[in-house]
Amino acid sequence: MKRLFVTLVLALSAMMAAAGCSNNHASAAPLPTLIPSATPAIDMVSAQRAATLYLDAWERDDFAAMYQMITFAAQEATPQADFVSLYEDIHALMTLTGLETHQRAMLREGNQYVVLNYDVDFDLDVLDDFSDTGRELHLVIDPRINEWRVAWTVGDIFREMNNGATINFISNQPSRANIYDRDG
Repeated sequence: MKRLFVTLVLALSAMMAAAGCSNNHASAAPLPTLIPSATPAIDMVSAQRAATLYLDAWERDDFAAMYQMITFAAQEATPQADFVSLYEDIHALMTLTGLETHQRAMLREGNQYVVLNYDVDFDLDVLDDFSDTGRELHLVIDPRINEWRVAWTVGDIFREMNNGATINFISNQPSRANIYDRDG
């Protein structure tokens, strides 16, 4: 058995040596490759401009202008009437009298994706004013028009809404105590 194994190993070694020393190399046909195309440079100025237009429209309650700045995929998922109604209803429920956005930083993530970090100060009529910090606005190059658009979701109103949260205003008026005549 050992002898058979040694014979096979020697025969295999001889064949490999003979194949390696042969001058008859078959010419290898070159494999077809794609011509590399240039990676489009991210125009951060255009992305910043798109984000600013969107946030400025929100500050002015111009929901139609905001809708024009979201991706076509988001527009197909949410009709304009629903988009506008959603913002109007939430603003009314919050008794919003105004808001102010503050852009903090813009981060490039890949070749066609940018995230804007920003804060929003909400001015309310009935409730106390508040700030929502550390918000993210996601921008992508929409392939249909090759321009920057907001990759909008309902979480762009408040991030918790992406997980199914809703906005409710529940008025809790304290019960009135008994009023007694001072004379008794």
